[in-house]
Amino acid sequence: MSLDTLKNIIINGNEGFALTNAYKNNHRYYTDFINMMSYFCDNLCEKDYQDIERKFLSAANLGDIQGYLQTVTELTVLYYVTRNYLDDFKYEPKYNGKSNPECSFTHKGKTINIEVKCPDMSKRMKVEQHDTLKLHFSERISNPTEIIEDLKNIINPRLSNTEYSEIEELPRMDNKLKDYLESAQKKFPTGDNYFNILVIALDILSDADEWYNYIFDNNGVFTKNSFVKTNYEKVDALLISTPVCGHRSWEVQHNNNVWKLEETLNLLLLDPRKESSSEGIYYVSEGIRIFGDLTSGFLNYQLQLDETKTVSTTDTNFLPKYLEFKETELRIVSDYIQYLKNNAHIK
Repeated sequence: MSLDTLKNIIINGNEGFALTNAYKNNHRYYTDFINMMSYFCDNLCEKDYQDIERKFLSAANLGDIQGYLQTVTELTVLYYVTRNYLDDFKYEPKYNGKSNPECSFTHKGKTINIEVKCPDMSKRMKVEQHDTLKLHFSERISNPTEIIEDLKNIINPRLSNTEYSEIEELPRMDNKLKDYLESAQKKFPTGDNYFNILVIALDILSDADEWYNYIFDNNGVFTKNSFVKTNYEKVDALLISTPVCGHRSWEVQHNNNVWKLEETLNLLLLDPRKESSSEGIYYVSEGIRIFGDLTSGFLNYQLQLDETKTVSTTDTNFLPKYLEFKETELRIVSDYIQYLKNNAHIK
């Protein structure tokens, strides 16, 4: 299929097709998409371009919003990689038969492999729309149902004069991360010449805060007491990114090219258990900048917090200081972006 044929399919598509609506409304979401596909057509081999086009149309035609978001976030990552690291780029490199990552490329002596996952937030979003008082556990606990029931007995009788109908748990999504790690383990190759990145494509900053804690909080997947007991050692780093927001709400994105990953949040986080390995050394010397400068700034911001947020159990104000520390920890990504804004590093 040619690029012109793709344009015609979009132009003549139904009103449920986001790009058809964008075309009819003369919105840049359509023109930026065509520019991206044109770049793929000009710079990738014909087979790879056709595979990408076919995958996109399949997701778009199904009318499944989650399938669409998964596919367009993959394209957003591919677009960034091909514009910045086209040398030795491979689309869906063949390592493990039919189970392979999205792409690979060579950079500074390592082959970088990338797998992209976009969590389905539909269940969470439905709960958030309920007129209930939401309770979210920031850490994994063994008996959340029992706690919820106990709290309901205490709180529900007091909700009659409020806007809330009852108390409801906002479900954690860390088991999704577990699934993604186990899936990536099957797709990634192993060896000192590889650096394997699992991309988690999220929506908004608060999602990034939450998923950061799935990684580094108590029992986080990149801690020594990870709640995931299966093997995922092939995953060297996780990229927390937020391209979903632009694709989900493209109508209001008049000033941003949402198909460009660099116009979103991108934090590349190394598994600290690999700091002394060849992958850890590579991350510090080269990998930290693969997706831009935000990661190095974020790590420096964390160091500043460590110096100013030290809490001693002997401090007479231990409890309020500890609560402040935990609050900062739970929204560390959002606080970092606010820090940058306050210091005029970004608009």
